Amino acid sequence: MTTYAIAVGVDTDELRVMETDDNFGAFDTREAAAARMIEMIDGRMETLRRSKLHARRIIRSAAN
Repeated sequence: MTTYAIAVGVDTDELRVMETDDNFGAFDTREAAAARMIEMIDGRMETLRRSKLHARRIIRSAAN
């Protein structure tokens, strides 16, 4: 049975949907894996935005 997994590249920021023939994947469809990958990326982007805001506050407070 073909299933799909979210694979991480050498660069951990590089994600891909990968087809598996050994039933190792967590998703039954390619679309389900892609949708989950988008959710993961959106969550990571939100965390990065908060981190960026925090860093900007530090720089602004140092300038004052």
